[in-house]
Amino acid sequence: MSSIEAKTREEMAEQGASLYNRGFVHGTSGNISARLDDGILVTPINSCLGRIDSTDISKVDWNENHVDDKKPPSEAFLHRLCTKNALTIEV
Repeated sequence: MSSIEAKTREEMAEQGASLYNRGFVHGTSGNISARLDDGILVTPINSCLGRIDSTDISKVDWNENHVDDKKPPSEAFLHRLCTKNALTIEV
């Protein structure tokens, strides 16, 4: 795993906790995704954003294959489409 991917995973977990703690999401509602050069990271199916760890996040390549053992949500294809042509923002 690259340092960029590791940093992105950490940021996603922090932002998920922030959204949950402020009451913007509850239970297992909502997902967060981020673009990488080789695909996207997306919070997995049935995960609570307030309790997600960076190692729990799913990775999906540009061909819609999940490349780890964390099952992505059914909406992962939408996240992939939205992020594929998005601008890259350095975090």
